[in-house]
Amino acid sequence: MANHGLQSWSTQSSVELKTSIASMVFELTSMELFGYDSSKSSKFLSKMFTDFFSGLMTFPLNIPGTAFYRCMKNRKEAVNLMKDILHERINSPEKRRGDFLDQLIDDMKKEEFLTEEFVVYMMFGLQLASFVSIAANLTRAIRLMTENPLVIKEVKEEQEKIYRRKENVDASLTWKDFKSMTFTSQVLNETFRMANIAPGILRRVIKDIHINGYVIPEGWTLMVVATAIHMNPNKFDDPHTFNPWRWNVSGHVSVCFRTLGQIYQQKISCHLVVG
Repeated sequence: MANHGLQSWSTQSSVELKTSIASMVFELTSMELFGYDSSKSSKFLSKMFTDFFSGLMTFPLNIPGTAFYRCMKNRKEAVNLMKDILHERINSPEKRRGDFLDQLIDDMKKEEFLTEEFVVYMMFGLQLASFVSIAANLTRAIRLMTENPLVIKEVKEEQEKIYRRKENVDASLTWKDFKSMTFTSQVLNETFRMANIAPGILRRVIKDIHINGYVIPEGWTLMVVATAIHMNPNKFDDPHTFNPWRWNVSGHVSVCFRTLGQIYQQKISCHLVVG
């Protein structure tokens, strides 16, 4: 699917990068998560998600004609379509694909909290988080690389080395291939550091936190702003410079960097690479 998308780009004079990446990632993740194939459906799930996300931060005036109304309408249509997919899979065991949805259906028989509504909204949330975050970060990575020819050169050399050692160059990437992408991983780490898509991570304070003479009381909601750490010159030398080679240094730099959102995106990306 990814190869098909890239081949399609090569035939065009220009490509709207973020939109094209979002479309390709959406098709890939929706197929992996719950077996959705846009070519076999009369309803365009990707457009529903895109329109929903574009209206998510608008003024919450839910009356016809407003952006928020269209946002909520698209959410409802997307959720209903995903309910139909879930019901079809439950009622037609012969259509099992061994994907994420099948695993959830199996777990529904053992876990009481896994209701149909919970499963549908879990799929909705995962799909939304996947294609939005991955598309945005890949777009930023490509932009940053194009501004740094030496980075492109080293990434290209690493990828060519991987393909030269494969017996069949048309074969899919394996987990071993992915783990050998040392510099490519450094490029992604540096992209996440410089351009974190999430404004912050919300966490509930479960007990009083004492820090630098201040107290964050139990029960408060804490917003961790990763950018404040990632752009801190005391943590990263010359933080405003795109420098993937900084990740050659082991130690505190990785501890200062890792965030839940970044790990979540990496898990999705890893699964798609080896899937």
